[in-house]
This record gives sequence, C-alpha cells and structure tokens, in this order.
Amino acid sequence: MNQPLPLTPNPQKYNVGFLFRDVARKYPMFPAIINETTVITYVQLLATVVGFAKRLQAQGVGRNSIVALNTGDLPISTTVLLATSLLGCRLVTASNILAKQDLVKPTHFLRTAEAKGKNDIGFIEIDASWLVVDEQDPFEAANAFQGYENPSDPWLLLHTSGTTGRPKFISLSHRLVTDRTKAISADFPLAQVTCAMLFNCTSRPFFARVAGALLNACAIVDSDSPDFWKLSGVNTVFCSPGQFETFTRDGSLSVRFKKVEVSGAKLDDAVAYKLLRYFDNVVDIYGASETNKTFANIISVNEDGVLTRSGKKLDSEIEIVDRDGNLCPPGKTGAVRIKNNYTVEGYMNAPEATEKSFIDGWFYPGDVGIWGPNGELDIIGRNDEIISFGGVKIDAELIDLIIKGTEGVKDAICFKSPKTDQNEILAFIVFEEGINKALCIEKVRENYQSHLGLPCFLGRLHEIDEVPYNENGRPMRMLCQKMVLSKSNKIRKAEDE
Repeated sequence: MNQPLPLTPNPQKYNVGFLFRDVARKYPMFPAIINETTVITYVQLLATVVGFAKRLQAQGVGRNSIVALNTGDLPISTTVLLATSLLGCRLVTASNILAKQDLVKPTHFLRTAEAKGKNDIGFIEIDASWLVVDEQDPFEAANAFQGYENPSDPWLLLHTSGTTGRPKFISLSHRLVTDRTKAISADFPLAQVTCAMLFNCTSRPFFARVAGALLNACAIVDSDSPDFWKLSGVNTVFCSPGQFETFTRDGSLSVRFKKVEVSGAKLDDAVAYKLLRYFDNVVDIYGASETNKTFANIISVNEDGVLTRSGKKLDSEIEIVDRDGNLCPPGKTGAVRIKNNYTVEGYMNAPEATEKSFIDGWFYPGDVGIWGPNGELDIIGRNDEIISFGGVKIDAELIDLIIKGTEGVKDAICFKSPKTDQNEILAFIVFEEGINKALCIEKVRENYQSHLGLPCFLGRLHEIDEVPYNENGRPMRMLCQKMVLSKSNKIRKAEDE
C-alpha cells in the first residue's frame, strides 16, 4: 500500500512543485522521465524545474501571471508544470480555443521551437539554454520560491466543452490538484509504476497522471515505440479509446503489457477486445475535467469468449436519475450525476452553463447512462449527442457505430447539417484503401436504414482524411459543421450530387 504523499512545511503543503521537491530529496537517483536517448532522474528534473522557474521569474512571471504553453515536448511540458507551481502563477495551454475567447488572457506565452504559433503574439521561445542548470543545490534553490499565497489560488486553467458543446474554462486550485493527485495514488504504487501516455502532453489527462506518477516516485516513458516501452519496463499505459485505435491503425502491438487505463470516450466492444489482446488488465475509467476520476469498469472475457464488464466504485457518489431526480434501477436509462470532494464549483465567467451543470452539489456531465447487471456503468450517449428532427431523436454515437461497422469504412463521424434549410444528417468517412467507395456508400445507407429505418435523414457523405477528435478522444461534431460551412479542402465529395 502506498505511503502518504510526503508533507512539506506549511503553508505550501498543497503545492505540487514543493511536494515533488520532497520526493526528489528522498529518491534523487530514481528515473523520472525516460526517453530513447537519456534518463532524467528526479534530482536532475528538479534542477531543471528550478532553472525554468528562475528564467520565468526573470521574465516577470509572478503570482498574478498567466503562462500559456505551446509544446509537444513531454519533458518541457512537465518541467513548466512544476515550475509554475513553485512560482504560484497560473498555467494554461496555448491553443486555438484559447485564442478565440476572452475569458483567459495570458500575460506570458511560451513555446518550444517545433510548436506553431502566431509570431505577433510574442512567444518566449524555450531553447537549449533553458536546460543549462547552475551548480546551486536544487533543494535549497527550490526553497527560494514563494509558491501560492493561498492553497485556494488558481493554478491550472483548463478548457472543457462541458454539457453545451461550447468551450468553457474551469480553474483548478493548488489544493484541488493536490487532493485529486492523492485520490489517484492507488494507480501509482510507490516506485512501482513505469507508464507511457498517448495523451497530448499539455492536456488535463496528461497533467493529472504526471502529477500522480511523480509524487509517488514512479517513472514516465517518453516514447511512442512499444518495443522501447517494453525495454524500459512500462507496465501501465494511459490513453483514450480513439488514441489507441490511431496508435495501432498501421499494425498491431508486438509486445504485451500489464495494464491499460482508457478514459475520455465510450469504449466499444471491438476496441475492448483489441485491448485485451495486448494488456493483462483493461480498466475503463469514467470521469470529467470537472470531477476527476469517478468510476471504473473492469473489462475481461469469460470462458465462452464473451466480453464482460464489472463496475468498481471509486471515491465518488455517482447516480443515474430520471427527469424528476428519482434514482433509476438497473436497466433503466437516465441522466448521470456525480458528487465528490474534487469537483470544481463551476465554469469561469459562464453563469448559465454553471447553473445548468452544477445543481444542489451534483455535477451533471450531460451523459445518458444505464446500470448493467454487474454494476457496470454503461454510457449510451450524451444529451448533446442526440440529433433531433421534428420530435424524432437519434443518438449520434449510434450512427457513428453503424457507419463504422460497414465493410470498407476505417472511421466515421456524423453530425447535423449546419444549414438551417437542410433537415438532415451528414457524415465524414475515412475509407479503407483500395475499396469501391460508391459501393461502400451504398452499403452504409443500407445499414443505416435497416438499423434506424430513417433513410430520409441521411444526407451527403463526404470523404475525409482523418476524423477530428479532441484531446479526450471525443469526436468534434461542431468542428465538422464548421468545415462544411467553410468548404474545407480537407473534405472531398464521396458521391455524386
């Protein structure tokens, strides 16, 4: 069983940066980050974190600053995460969503050389000189930073679609991040986990698991090579179902691993079976940026080869309720709601969305679910995934599955036509190579009609190179609508007018 997270003297006991310092003091030579060219130990990572904090401080970063980070470099992202904690400032991912809103206004923009960004923004580029550390004792040097003023001060500013499909931001305080990290310590037995992640290295799922790993003396492998994973001793992989599908699209894994934890999107049976071929233990996590992890489905195959799921309650209350707020028995669908000690109070400067999603201490993520016979939680759709036509409601994810189940279709996404005069469903399709596309489309329409009996709603089908997914593996239907309106050159007509 894990030892408690090491405590640091008040008032910074909820500061992840100082907690990491304490772990590095106790396990200085343990590997923190492993890649194919080097191993960064805990003490080396701390020294780099201190160096980054000094550079940021010299740039005027303080407690009231908001640092926006644009990078695809895992060690850099991890270092900036910890450095901003030591400084007590706020951290946000520099993204298109950030650029298109005015809720969060960064004071400093950081990027690495490979990251794209508008030159007129005034990015501070992180180059090799940032990685040169001085000879000062890193533990003593870390003590010089002020950290937060109050553990309830905001630290991580994260965007989320919430229940409306429109991007919003939530604020995670130092206390909340630390409490969430302690809550997932069971996933990181002390010094026993070496993990790899497919999540974007500036995403919330990545930051949460990095904190969990580093505050429990575990190692993170920075590589997309399964063979190197095996060589490095990886025993746990974190990803979304969509990321795993993309990762294995051009072939299968050549090695087997102990555990995979998937989250961020519905895990369908086909992907679950595939995961079980490569991992001894498959855990499907349900949760949200607003709530942390809340529930787990343990996936296995019985003696007859039938996929089974069994529910495992985490440290959250989770209920399925009808429209009147009454508990739904197993087998009856209803709205999912969650309550725990790690839930944010609402969305930043979005009172209407907050009022809709946070009610009487419960968070309503907008998911429609059902309890299964083994206590498993089955998310069958979302309120905002329901496409409605004149009183007829269709689950968009179900349509995706029907289309993707057609021979010759590699991936697909459906969405309601963005044109108000067209009461129809459109779809983007990624075709398998070398197939007859016209015949494939005909089969798609046959499957659609046989399953749903609503042929009049299925409009044009377009070929696309890749289905757009967000960082959690959820299909981005609103983006598809915008692509249609803008007639993006990434879309190709797959059938005649």
